[in-house]
Amino acid sequence: MAKRTRSAALLPPVRRNDRPLFFVVAIIVALACMSGVAARAAWSASSAWTSDLSGAMTVEVRPRAGDDPSELARRAAEAVARTPGVAAATAMTRAEQEDLLAPWFGAEGLPADVPLPGVVDVRLERLAPATADEIAAALAAAGLDARVDDHGRWTRDLKRAAVAVRALAFGALLMLAGAAVAVTGFATRASLAARADVVEVLHLVGARDEFIAKAFTGRFIGLGVRAGILGAFLAALAAAGFWAVSGGLAPVEDNFLPRFSFAPADVIILASAPLVSAFVAAMTARETVLKELRRTY
Repeated sequence: MAKRTRSAALLPPVRRNDRPLFFVVAIIVALACMSGVAARAAWSASSAWTSDLSGAMTVEVRPRAGDDPSELARRAAEAVARTPGVAAATAMTRAEQEDLLAPWFGAEGLPADVPLPGVVDVRLERLAPATADEIAAALAAAGLDARVDDHGRWTRDLKRAAVAVRALAFGALLMLAGAAVAVTGFATRASLAARADVVEVLHLVGARDEFIAKAFTGRFIGLGVRAGILGAFLAALAAAGFWAVSGGLAPVEDNFLPRFSFAPADVIILASAPLVSAFVAAMTARETVLKELRRTY
């Protein structure tokens, strides 16, 4: 107990002076946690979207004069379904196509005399999927004038967007870590200056720099843990609020927009925040004290 008391005496005894630093670090931790959770959510959404797009294709059959688009779609579906690597091929009805076009043309849909092409929704085998050329060859062999869309353009765009979101989230984490290091370093130098007389006496009696740095490290470990807990709690509240406001409790009517949902990775991010915060604070305090001691004495 005596050793702990002597170490604590090196630092300003009033904990009230640490409150501004405590809240600043807590806010930084909360922002870092929210960046990590947002990056995870973007990763999951983009992975789900690209998986859906890469596992499906769309066939558009162009009707000639007098052809029935529904009959052409049925024939195309049969031809595609026989292609190796195709799990299922479903001909879409006109009503289903009008439902897809409803966001652009309204609930009333298109006039009945407006022709629509035959459309086939193709689902590919997961392990050995068919290629667009193979499906196009099967359609040509059936005597159908059709175009195969492998969704490649959409997949590439989604992958680029996902990479950009992850890069932005990682950059935000780096900037927040730098801010935490800068704030902790400033507070450590202030604490060291407040006990400059004690530090000088310790040096005169032969105390090593590591002994003095240990007292500051222990002080800032505790601050980092407490600030990390509060920051993780604030981030969890923000994530829960966003989940509720964005309709997380409502049934999903479509898959076009991403839906935020909690995942095990989010729990890991929030749970590790106090440990990471304590580590960053302790290492920053230790290195700052040692650097200042070597420069001064």
